[in-house]
Amino acid sequence: MDTTIDQTQVRNDDPWAVADAARPRDYEYYGQVKADAWFGYFPGGGMKPIPYDPTQHPVDKRTTMIDIQIIPVPEQNVTFDIKQNYTDFSQDWTKITLPSIKALGVDGLRALNGRFVRVAQVDGKREKKDENGNKTGEFYKTFKFLEVYPDQVACSTAYAGTAHNHIEPQPATTTGDDEKDVALKFVKVIVESKVKMAKDKQEALDMVSKEIAGMPMINKHFTGASPEILDLLNKTWEANHS
Repeated sequence: MDTTIDQTQVRNDDPWAVADAARPRDYEYYGQVKADAWFGYFPGGGMKPIPYDPTQHPVDKRTTMIDIQIIPVPEQNVTFDIKQNYTDFSQDWTKITLPSIKALGVDGLRALNGRFVRVAQVDGKREKKDENGNKTGEFYKTFKFLEVYPDQVACSTAYAGTAHNHIEPQPATTTGDDEKDVALKFVKVIVESKVKMAKDKQEALDMVSKEIAGMPMINKHFTGASPEILDLLNKTWEANHS
């Protein structure tokens, strides 16, 4: 685990000194990892990958797709999605994100799934281009995992300890509504993933229900038959199959 202290996170009450020491910073998030890996196939023509079907697609064209989303702790008050999508051969994955996971001491992406982490969005290997196709010298962001925590309380406490404010951090607490909101964000990621893989809506519901049943942080609030889940599944299915 990386225990190096980032000096930009140490509070300094002298604004002049802070200004003089300023340097570019990566955006960091504290939250729970929701990851998925699945076999995909690129149909060509600029189309997005679809689930690999061994009865229709050549095996040498099978690609491993990797989807990672971070569900931030409520204290960070993030209202937008934080996610990255990779192929197993992308340099962002092989040279930045995957090595950072291994550096945490966890046994790969499967072991990191569901854990609470600190993650930064850093420059990746894909350079941006302007409207004329010229390189801009800027790069698309990718995930670099920095720390892993034993539970949500530890993650929230770590966030409170590095927040740039002038009050002493207090132990983080979450309400039942906070937990339910976080759980529903998690379910959204699950539903989007299963809708891509399922052949029909019932199969998608079965897959979602099974995954919810195995996740205590979600099944304490929802089941596959919960109205919120059914509504989310219907809307997601229609958006992907309209």
